[in-house]
Amino acid sequence: MNSHKTIEAAVSTALASYRGRVVVGFSGGLDSSVLLYAAAQALGDSQRLLALHINHGLNARAHEWQRHCQSVGDQLGIGVCIRAVSVASGGSVEGAARQARYAAFEALLGAGDVLLLGHHLDDQAETVLWRLLRGGADHALAGIPSSRRIGAATLLRPLLGFTRSELYAWAAAQKIEWIEDDSNAAIDADRNYLRRAVLPALRERWPDVAQRLARAAQRSDAAALHVHAALDRQLEEAVDASGALAVAPLRAGSSSEPLVRRWLARAGVQGVRGSALKEILHQACAPPDRMPFVAVSDVLGVRRYQDRLYLTEHGSADFSAIEWLLGERLTLPGGCLISTRMPGVVDGAADAGLDATTQRVWVRPRRGGDRLRLPGGRGSRTVKRLLQEARVPPWQRVHYPLLYVGQQLAVVPGIAVDAAFADTSAAAWRVEWQPRPNDAIA
Repeated sequence: MNSHKTIEAAVSTALASYRGRVVVGFSGGLDSSVLLYAAAQALGDSQRLLALHINHGLNARAHEWQRHCQSVGDQLGIGVCIRAVSVASGGSVEGAARQARYAAFEALLGAGDVLLLGHHLDDQAETVLWRLLRGGADHALAGIPSSRRIGAATLLRPLLGFTRSELYAWAAAQKIEWIEDDSNAAIDADRNYLRRAVLPALRERWPDVAQRLARAAQRSDAAALHVHAALDRQLEEAVDASGALAVAPLRAGSSSEPLVRRWLARAGVQGVRGSALKEILHQACAPPDRMPFVAVSDVLGVRRYQDRLYLTEHGSADFSAIEWLLGERLTLPGGCLISTRMPGVVDGAADAGLDATTQRVWVRPRRGGDRLRLPGGRGSRTVKRLLQEARVPPWQRVHYPLLYVGQQLAVVPGIAVDAAFADTSAAAWRVEWQPRPNDAIA
């Protein structure tokens, strides 16, 4: 096959219906290098193209790779955006790195943007095997999707139809230089073991093993479409705006496990072990005061609060105090703060906003013992009580962002304003806290 033309054609076809900015996830390795060069050729417009390099800081050569990526962008006349991320310790380093990487993607992408990633056919085969071995049941064969939403943008993988050897041949023909991540040679991690030991052995017996697994994934996906459609109709009624799943439908019987699996899959969590699903269902039927964490991936788990299940991250969404200019959007580990002017004069102190003359505030996590005086002579409340009354899940209360003017607590976002800073005019500030929904976590 003349992979030179078909690779460029695949990228061009994938981008044909998009007119916005094209962002290429660019590690500097073979796959992303082929993708970046092919995108540059397909677009012919370097102003639309941006290479995004994520520096995880996990390898001693990380800064060398960063310099290489910047050099490639300079050679092609393409802008290069460098983002350094912190990878959470504990659990799977690979899973935590992926979590940090996708969070960086979402932070950069806007509406109308397209993110290109360089996953190929061998990655697809590896993923199908890995999910099957994890007990992923019917969803395991779904494999890596060629496209999906990512925040307000679209994620595309135009190289999924090509093997790594085809990418290698194309890169060699183009005289592309790329970097090799030496950690990929280790086989202690499950996916590396599949990539380095299992798939090569299978390929010796069945040279087209990657294509076979991809075809199996396509057939499984087609067969599951009508099942998913039925489950999606149930989820439309059972899932709220935050992405939390009501426990009531899970007590109905045989469809409970598929419903939970589909709920997780729609949030991007695939290959969940059967034992984890059984534990989630057990907790759904347990007394409402129980809130255990059931792990469903290396970095995510399910918690129950009252009558709903929530998909949450391992660890906490801690952050340091930060000064914030009102009117801007502030992204924090657990979500984002949004401040807008009130839509009109407020009728009643209970719905008052923050003093219109305030320009900057300090945002700090809850520390314990914080208290706020409610406007309209309604007395004072502890932040703990306000959060409980607002039915904020306990794990979100720990580091709930609070707004301070100087050293005085002024706002519990989305819940209450202190009487000393309350303003009922149309120019007052309305401050809302939007926790990350399930589909933004995964």
